[in-house]
Amino acid sequence: MRFEPVPAEAIRNLSILKAERACVDCNLRNISLKRANFSGVNLEGSNLQTANLAEAVFDNANLSGTNLKYSYLKQISLETSQLVNADLTQANLYEANLKGADLSYATLRSTNLNKANLRDANLTGADLSMTYLRDANLINANLSGVKLCNTVLPDGKVSYEGC
Repeated sequence: MRFEPVPAEAIRNLSILKAERACVDCNLRNISLKRANFSGVNLEGSNLQTANLAEAVFDNANLSGTNLKYSYLKQISLETSQLVNADLTQANLYEANLKGADLSYATLRSTNLNKANLRDANLTGADLSMTYLRDANLINANLSGVKLCNTVLPDGKVSYEGC
């Protein structure tokens, strides 16, 4: 993974987020919020591309339409969060907690969801092409219209549904 410097704008926006618990359409590219607690924040439409949110808590947060491409989200908690139309292409969500999260119409292409908890999650219309779901918990998850092209399923089998 190639790391780039954090833009000055992202540092200013982080101050706004901390003070107001909201920063809609903000640029937080390359920011590191490892182990931070931002439960309930509103980051709708924001850019968190290549951010490090490992072990952070964003429970019940609004991340709809957010760009999380290439982000490091290992062991993040996004329980009951809104990620509608979010872009998580090539993000690392190893052991992430997405219980009850709304990921409808999200893009999760080539994403690592190994051992992720997606119990009761809404994945309606999501693109999980080339995603790694080995040992993920999908109990009661809504998978209506999900694209699973070349996707490794929890049991290790590969799905070609939607190719």
